[in-house]
Amino acid sequence: MIVVDSSVLIDFWAGDASCKAAADALMTEDSDWISVGLWRYEVGHVLTKYVRTGRISEARARAALLESDGLLIETVEEMDLSEVWDISRSTGLTYYDSSFVWLAQARGLRLRTRDEKILLKCPHVAAAMPKVVR
Repeated sequence: MIVVDSSVLIDFWAGDASCKAAADALMTEDSDWISVGLWRYEVGHVLTKYVRTGRISEARARAALLESDGLLIETVEEMDLSEVWDISRSTGLTYYDSSFVWLAQARGLRLRTRDEKILLKCPHVAAAMPKVVR
């Protein structure tokens, strides 16, 4: 089981070829994904932008948003807000990004992401996406 942030979910459904391949490889590596409830807002936000710019169709974006809910084996709604705050203050990450770090720490899991700041600031829980050789 792993924690995934919104970038992984977006890459899985609508990433460019290399990001999609990395998300697919991650799914093969470990298909038990969990995330914080905030993923819905960020994924919805990015997919809306992709539709507006013509990157994907509205039908594909809607399907991706709905299917993401089934892709995750768990969405954690309740967070320890004080602990997320402490992570944000100690790392310099946004409160939003710190919520994913918090979940990984709280569950003793790895957080998979392509977010460079998270990877740099939290190497104790964060791991990069798989390298895909073409």
